[in-house]
Amino acid sequence: MSLKLPEIVCCEITNICPIYCVMCPHGNNLLNNKGLIDEKTFKKVVDEICLWEPKPILAIYNLGEPLVHPLCFEFIRYAKSKKLITVAATSGFLLDKEKAIELAESGLDEIRFSFEGESPEFYEKIRRGSNYNRVLENIQYFLNILAKRNIKMVTDILVIKYSKEESLEISSEFKNLFNSIYDVNFYSYYPANWRNTIKKDFLDFQEKHAPIKEVCKKFIDVTAVRFDGSIVYCDLDYNAEFSDYHIDNTSLMEFLYSTGRKEIINKMKEGRWTEIPLCKECSAPCTILNRKRFYETKVSKGYLQESLLDKRYREAQGQTPI
Repeated sequence: MSLKLPEIVCCEITNICPIYCVMCPHGNNLLNNKGLIDEKTFKKVVDEICLWEPKPILAIYNLGEPLVHPLCFEFIRYAKSKKLITVAATSGFLLDKEKAIELAESGLDEIRFSFEGESPEFYEKIRRGSNYNRVLENIQYFLNILAKRNIKMVTDILVIKYSKEESLEISSEFKNLFNSIYDVNFYSYYPANWRNTIKKDFLDFQEKHAPIKEVCKKFIDVTAVRFDGSIVYCDLDYNAEFSDYHIDNTSLMEFLYSTGRKEIINKMKEGRWTEIPLCKECSAPCTILNRKRFYETKVSKGYLQESLLDKRYREAQGQTPI
């Protein structure tokens, strides 16, 4: 089997999240353990992948809030010293003035704000314990720093659309809250019930079709290392139930070539999803063809059939997005 290097390496530096998002395992109390990645583990991941060609994007997040980690900004600077494109995602709740300045000056290439709701009511329904106005002010303060210091950083605001009866278009009033300060991109999408982590009251649709007979993009394009060093087949294996690989005794390249991974790939290609313990409860094989995303920049907007990070990777490598 010829090896396709993953386009994204997701390094989960923390899976502690102070504000619960009910659309993910945190909000549904599905995580068995939580913690912070240590410096040795993080650097081991970076030191390996910086030698790959082409270099992958390093996503410094997964199930937790990266701003919780006291070494978050040091980690970003270390990855940048190795010439890696770096992306982070945050709820923005912890982005106080001091952290906003550090983040702006860290050298990060892209920041994604999981804002989720255009209205305070919907936002606080998803982000339990958070405050719409506080997060809005935190992001606006950060954007003002970027603008005043002329710092170039791709900045995305992610918005969830609850119902398919609702357009993926984002209101001009909401966009102006950010674009009046700095050029921001908007990424809106309907949620998909990956591995049945979303409670039914937050998902009013579940269109299905016959299982796809191809390798899941989350599986083939992303390699994920959890905060404890576990290497998982899919970043949605939030409790590392389906892999016994660890960065201390297995390189990421050895993981990619592993027999177990090849077997899963073959089953996916044949549509034998029910035979894959990791995937048999996931909606992706039956709903991925129906999942729409909408991405809007200052100069263009359009529907995506791929993830935003996939698009970023192809742009960085001079490739045409799918």
